[in-house]
Amino acid sequence: MDEMTNGSKWQRPAHDLSQKSLQALIAGDIPAVIIRRFATTHECAAFCDAIRRYAGQATHAETARMTLIGANFSNYGGETKAGYFDLVDPSYEALRPILADAGFNPLARMIERLSRIWPANVEVAHEPGFGRYFAGGIKTRASSGHLHYDFAPHTAEGFAIGGITDQLGWNLYLDMPKTTGETTTYRRPVPRDGGKIGTGPVRALNLEAAYVDGAESFTFKPKSGDVAIINTRYPHDITVENAGTDEWRAQTSSFIGRLPDERLILWS
Repeated sequence: MDEMTNGSKWQRPAHDLSQKSLQALIAGDIPAVIIRRFATTHECAAFCDAIRRYAGQATHAETARMTLIGANFSNYGGETKAGYFDLVDPSYEALRPILADAGFNPLARMIERLSRIWPANVEVAHEPGFGRYFAGGIKTRASSGHLHYDFAPHTAEGFAIGGITDQLGWNLYLDMPKTTGETTTYRRPVPRDGGKIGTGPVRALNLEAAYVDGAESFTFKPKSGDVAIINTRYPHDITVENAGTDEWRAQTSSFIGRLPDERLILWS
């Protein structure tokens, strides 16, 4: 994974997943935790082949910037809990043939890795009276993404995930364009308190570029098979420019929320 920094202490990511590195990321002491070779080249190629094979029947949304497989909460939060949770089981069913052909489940692998190093329970988020959230969504894109942040207490009032105190996001990069696809995260976190800022539909949290003027930043260009975990309360954006006609940025991911009792819960 190529990393572009100006050399400050904050701009140095951790390259091991441990309780210490995850706590440092939550505290804002580092920009990212990077796990190299989380998946093999063969696993990533098989996963991408499966996405292409099943995307037509598995796709849940196509925005101007990306295609989504699975009911990501920010896109499907809706006005009621039932509106979101009605889509959870169909989303898992849509993933089933993709995971079967790929031969591995990145979400299960991530939960297992986190469970090794975190002292409290790690599991997919659960909503009382409704059941599990959807986790492990797939995104493919061939264009850049807006500057934004993700923090469920600002966007999920009345949902269990709105009770977290901190939010991280992990992405396994399955395929990348050759010359583009960088992610940049900025050292200007949105305050926990005071409600959401920015603009966007329903649960989106897009920010004006001026919000991060003068802030330190950390930019990385993922390689296939690597995982990057960032603190999503820190604004971040994605650059995909002049990708080849047959190139895309393919990834699978979820959020990681820390509850007041230290449990970690995951959703997409």
